[in-house]
Amino acid sequence: MDEEKLDIVKNDGNNPSEGQVENLMIEISELIQDGASTFLQTEYKYTGICIVIFAAVIAIAVEPEIGCFYTTGPFLLGATTSIVSGYIAM
Repeated sequence: MDEEKLDIVKNDGNNPSEGQVENLMIEISELIQDGASTFLQTEYKYTGICIVIFAAVIAIAVEPEIGCFYTTGPFLLGATTSIVSGYIAM
């Protein structure tokens, strides 16, 4: 933040104009939104890697036959539902 914005935040007895406060609030909300988007992208990248690894382990270790996805299918459906829910909520 530059000095002018810091003066608004410090509130040294001078009341800032509504426009200054509104602009500062808009800037802060944009920074929060950018941070949340960056967090989700990074989280989903690592989550996606883990989902693929665990789906392969489940398919190899648990499924009765190759090509049957009785356990892997619901696992992938649950993981996808969780990701979509997180995206909607954020």
